[in-house]
Amino acid sequence: MQQTFQMVPSEDLKKIFDEIAELKQIVLQRQEPKDSKLGDWISQKEAQELLGKKYTSLFKLRKDGSLIATTTRPIFYSLESIQRYLNSNK
Repeated sequence: MQQTFQMVPSEDLKKIFDEIAELKQIVLQRQEPKDSKLGDWISQKEAQELLGKKYTSLFKLRKDGSLIATTTRPIFYSLESIQRYLNSNK
């Protein structure tokens, strides 16, 4: 099997490594036990960061039933439903 190498500008490589480090930090934070009384629920902002989606996209996912969320403000999302969504969109 032949290997192919590609040149990547150092600025782009730094951006990639920074994004990987940020995603790793988010994953590690999710693995820590929650002290919050919210349990397995995360805020709208956390859901946006985790999924890389904006408010309108999350609204559509709530409305079509892809994500489970509270019906009162502030909005919180079920981590279990986010995990199911991520697994179904691999």
